Amino acid sequence: MHHLEPIKFSDDKVFEYFICDYLSAKLGVNFTTFGRNGQKQDGIDGLHYKPDDDQHYNVVQCKNYNEKILKYDEIVEHLERVHKSNLKINHFYFVTASNKDVNVQRKFQENYVALTEKYGFSIDLLYYSDIFREVITSYHAIAKKYLSFYGDNIASDSDAVKKKERDLYHLYNIAYNTEASFINMPYYIELFKSTFNSQYSSFSSAITTLWELVPDGSVFYDDKLNEYLSMFIDYNCMIDEIIIPNYCTEFSLSSNRYYYEYIGSERERHEIQSRLSRRVENYSYTFKRFLAYLKENYLEFDITEYYYVDPFKEGAHNPV
Repeated sequence: MHHLEPIKFSDDKVFEYFICDYLSAKLGVNFTTFGRNGQKQDGIDGLHYKPDDDQHYNVVQCKNYNEKILKYDEIVEHLERVHKSNLKINHFYFVTASNKDVNVQRKFQENYVALTEKYGFSIDLLYYSDIFREVITSYHAIAKKYLSFYGDNIASDSDAVKKKERDLYHLYNIAYNTEASFINMPYYIELFKSTFNSQYSSFSSAITTLWELVPDGSVFYDDKLNEYLSMFIDYNCMIDEIIIPNYCTEFSLSSNRYYYEYIGSERERHEIQSRLSRRVENYSYTFKRFLAYLKENYLEFDITEYYYVDPFKEGAHNPV
């Protein structure tokens, strides 16, 4: 079923209805279109009909670009317009039918933390091509409503659903054993070149344990997730190979942290420190790409959420 090419919407308003129905089903809330053609909409095409308990809204902006390529500045422009509106916002979904552009995706990911801090709400960049495939796989009522051309091809795909549920199970299992939200892991990875931290260590232990349980490298049904997991394991090994013979840990009372003290050959100090920096920076960059992949393909998993469950806390248990 995944070979089907996404059907393009010729009517922008119908595209908005489709996206609102999808988000309603996906998130378990009631999204509705906002305003009508010609009205000032403050960068909003749809919103969660009733506000959350804190009186904040979830909103969506739709760009039905069939030929036009989305530019990063357009995303920022709409964020500015939404930010200046009177609505209090929890989450902003920017959905486009434009073809994926690695430069836009990379720039969005690189600036994600800065954008959320500036505007005060979380932001998702979603592509219609991904939504289309998810709809024909998992949301058949929506598919039959809007994609009648493929009506005869839309069938139950329980195996695909079960496989994704299993992959999510493993993602949550890693998160429940990691002492940081995934969005913050690039910071702790880069910190590890000078400072031992439990966030990096707990993540490394979690993925290593999972990897050893499934030695053939097929932890996930999603091959891309297996690829990232394999790279993370390799980075852990390469970093350990540099740190273990060349550094010891020293505890600082003033900062309450363990720092690395170089004990290797003075003649090789610069080269070893440079190698460690490169390994850590590459690891951090790869993890950011991993976050972008999760945001695009696993909406159910919140990369900003702190899922960690302390095993020594009374009554604590891993939810999965």
